[in-house]
Amino acid sequence: WRGSHDWNLTGDLSRPYSSSHLIHTWADLAGLSFDELDRSKSVVSDSFKARPLMIGNPYEREQRALIDFSLMKPKTSPAVVQQ
Repeated sequence: WRGSHDWNLTGDLSRPYSSSHLIHTWADLAGLSFDELDRSKSVVSDSFKARPLMIGNPYEREQRALIDFSLMKPKTSPAVVQQ
């Protein structure tokens, strides 16, 4: 495969990516084409478009069922009390 494909993917390693878009990347790598193929969802495509990384349960009816992973901040640990 590498012999017939002169692709350098090192610049693509830091792109935000959802596994729900795997079919688009796989098809792009394999050279496949189909009606629903969206190259903007292929992490190796020049037309890749970064999208929010949504996590949660899309079927939950609560207000915050899905949240953007990139907006999450790590929890801060409580201050250590010195004695």
